[in-house]
Amino acid sequence: MLLEQQNKRRLMLARQEQTITSAGNGLLAWTEGKSPLAWAAANRNVQLVEALLRSSRINVNSPDIHRQTPLMHAIVANDRQIVEKLLEMEDIDINLQDDNGRAAVFHAARMGYLHIIQLLTGTRKVDFSIRDCNGESVQDIAKKIGKQDVIAALAAQGRT
Repeated sequence: MLLEQQNKRRLMLARQEQTITSAGNGLLAWTEGKSPLAWAAANRNVQLVEALLRSSRINVNSPDIHRQTPLMHAIVANDRQIVEKLLEMEDIDINLQDDNGRAAVFHAARMGYLHIIQLLTGTRKVDFSIRDCNGESVQDIAKKIGKQDVIAALAAQGRT
């Protein structure tokens, strides 16, 4: 019951996001510079993510101050359920890049999360030509971490 009340309060605050500004950047302080959806994804709050995704005022691609999307935050949090929910959204762009030039698949590769890489590549929307600010591809990132299953999965997808 308490969790439900907290989620209702957060949803109300998220709905007010458009009219409340702080620190000149238009983001609510309680979200730590993240959109409400990104904040909910980063904090593994599935119920709040679901509630926010039902709102017509929420942008599934809304970047935070570092241009990281809710999908990127869900990936770093290693929350498969939230990643799946976000990937179900028609207008999600999985190839948006953060301040470091890294798309969502880069975050999954950097963390070595094979199951998330498989979800992302399963959409057939991953752009393997993207290079980050250091000129590295997602395959280069995978090679750096050295997880052979991740390297193999990305190599197989990158060729198709």
